[in-house]
Amino acid sequence: MQVAGPDGSPAPLRWVGGDLRCLPFRDRTFDRVFSVAALCFVDDEQEAVREIVRVTRRRFAIGWLNRDSLLYRQKGVKGGIGSYRGARWRRPEELPGLFDGLPVGTLELRSCVALPKGDV
Repeated sequence: MQVAGPDGSPAPLRWVGGDLRCLPFRDRTFDRVFSVAALCFVDDEQEAVREIVRVTRRRFAIGWLNRDSLLYRQKGVKGGIGSYRGARWRRPEELPGLFDGLPVGTLELRSCVALPKGDV
């Protein structure tokens, strides 16, 4: 989806550098925030979750690497390989604790199955 500018034309994309533990945006800046596996590489994961909640006005989705997954068995064991080296893999039951004390109305945990190499 392309964001529209004031005149209806596509708005230029702008990248903003920052630290996930201290985002450079005001409270409730974004209607939706989406993060995939970024928190698996952040030292203070709970602070990063707090920041995502802080800058989100309506809904957020955060994807973690699942320690109970086939992908973990293939790419995560013994410290990980390739782009998974050093990643933190979580079990689903660990995730609710990262939201303790945060103003989150409803927390839904969902999982998906991704087969390594896409084989069926």
